[in-house]
Amino acid sequence: MMKSKQHQIVLSLDPSGILTVDRPSVRVSRRDTIRWTSDLPFAVEFTPSSPCDRLKGSSSGGSLKMKVRGDSGPGQYEYFVAVYDGHRVVTEDPVIIIEAV
Repeated sequence: MMKSKQHQIVLSLDPSGILTVDRPSVRVSRRDTIRWTSDLPFAVEFTPSSPCDRLKGSSSGGSLKMKVRGDSGPGQYEYFVAVYDGHRVVTEDPVIIIEAV
């Protein structure tokens, strides 16, 4: 049995106010954990379905963890991330890729 891994994704705003996702495409395996972090309030949402144990989550600045479900099928899962800078919401659409078993 493979040991599960934790994958960290850092969300930040560059000097011009554009949302930067340090890993816009992340390859994961079933039962891995994904941890998003940011100094700013943020939200993560998968639609219409999630390969993780939750459809969405948020943090007021800090981190958010989701575990990849053991029954998630291989493939590419787009998700929505939004960061609030105190004046406006900035969004991006990164990708989680689940490797075939």
